[in-house]
Amino acid sequence: MDSNKFKDWLALENRSKKTIQNRVSNARKVEYYEGDLDEHYEKDSGMFLLKILSYSRKDELERIPKKHKIPIDGVIITGTSTLKNSVKLYMDFRLSTDTSDIKKLKTQLNEIESNSQLTSEEKKILIKYRLGQSFFRKQLIRYWGGNCSVSKFSKTEILIASHIKPYSKCNDEEKYDIYNGLLLTSNYDKLFDNFLISFNNKGEIIISDSLSDEELKTLNISRFDFISIKKEHEKYLDFHRKKFEKINIKN
Repeated sequence: MDSNKFKDWLALENRSKKTIQNRVSNARKVEYYEGDLDEHYEKDSGMFLLKILSYSRKDELERIPKKHKIPIDGVIITGTSTLKNSVKLYMDFRLSTDTSDIKKLKTQLNEIESNSQLTSEEKKILIKYRLGQSFFRKQLIRYWGGNCSVSKFSKTEILIASHIKPYSKCNDEEKYDIYNGLLLTSNYDKLFDNFLISFNNKGEIIISDSLSDEELKTLNISRFDFISIKKEHEKYLDFHRKKFEKINIKN
């Protein structure tokens, strides 16, 4: 954890000296028992930590043990919430100072796009790989709470950052727009990427007639699947759905 830069960032956020001291102290305590905060950020934007530092009133009433290793002096729900807030602030700090990586990412992606020796499919694979390691993916992890946008599967390390409107069709603003991204397991990602599934503006899944019930069962895809969307997602879903319909709906 970079304590000094974290302190400077908290000061810029107009936090009092006492608050800064407490937040840094709490973050160090979490780090001592649960591992380096920067490593957690790089792995999953801190989602694992935030999940184990969640403790509800229901957990308290049912006397469910806390999920983390950190000793709490006093009431578990209060102490855990205080630690969680400090970790969330540190992850917000890292995310807000990570934007410089976008310039490097843009350069790498432009080099891939302009490489005449690569096929369009090779470019697509390389671009998805680069985006999968990028600030864009970290943003999606934060937005979707570290879960698959559809299934809510929470093994963040294997979830894929997937554009709704394909990267190759986007302008610069759309390429890095958080609302143009889904966080998907490989089965959903592959089908979505190949326009075999799409979603309407209610977030309900649309499935190609070329996929049988047996195939959907094998892939663990349900006809009742849905994603929680906002108004900002709709223009991207409209684009994807039009391509889906062009490919799948026969006149």
